[in-house]
Amino acid sequence: PYMNPVAIRLLNQQLCQLGRDVRFPCDLTTHHSVSHIALKLSDFYRNQKTVETLPQKDLNALIATQNMRGDANVMYAQIEKNRRMTLPFSAFILTIMAVALTSKKKRGGIGFNLALGIGLAFLYILFLKFSEMFVFTGTMSAGLAMWLPNFVYMAIAAVLYKIAPK
Repeated sequence: PYMNPVAIRLLNQQLCQLGRDVRFPCDLTTHHSVSHIALKLSDFYRNQKTVETLPQKDLNALIATQNMRGDANVMYAQIEKNRRMTLPFSAFILTIMAVALTSKKKRGGIGFNLALGIGLAFLYILFLKFSEMFVFTGTMSAGLAMWLPNFVYMAIAAVLYKIAPK
């Protein structure tokens, strides 16, 4: 449920009296400039974890609203949007890697291959978290940063699949 927009009165007497305020409509009876800022009650308590619970439609609306407002916290919503698209692909890629690693039968067992697979999975999670930091520092866009670990691990999965016995 959204609240009605909150009307905030901005006083700008000097510019309004001089007729130079072109940003806001001027109330000629009081010589005060008036502006309406569309705020909702939910804008005051939204945090990073809130975007994780939003449906896709609401998340897209939130990103559009935050971009329009110039909100610096839009990166959290953009990361979440791209994470929702990339994680299903990462599960597929990690599964291909697991199959390729466990298909090798060695004399000593599959312990080394299992440890290698678990290590690669942990490194993937670490790489995913580091790529989020690239978004926070402004080095990469959210889309590229969330897809980069998948592209790297797709190449690793392709190599492991190529050398796996058929």
